[in-house]
Amino acid sequence: MASGHMSIRKTGPVLLIVVFLCFSTGLIFAEGTTEQAAYPAKTITYVIPFDPGGQSDITAQYQKAGLQDALGVSVIIKHMPGAGGSVT
Repeated sequence: MASGHMSIRKTGPVLLIVVFLCFSTGLIFAEGTTEQAAYPAKTITYVIPFDPGGQSDITAQYQKAGLQDALGVSVIIKHMPGAGGSVT
């Protein structure tokens, strides 16, 4: 074996220690993260690309009640007809 090279037996434990230290350092910093506020915190605007009164409106009204109960925020349905149903 050449004199300038370290054998695997000598570098294996060192590599294991380095990997362990990197992993444990990541865990320490991950523990200090702050929690985000509950989402959503504001009113939700549900955009329907068709006129009121159709099947899409009936479905949106049905979903509105479920969303409000599940998320705990108010939901507003906004109709934006035109452009062949493409909303931008």
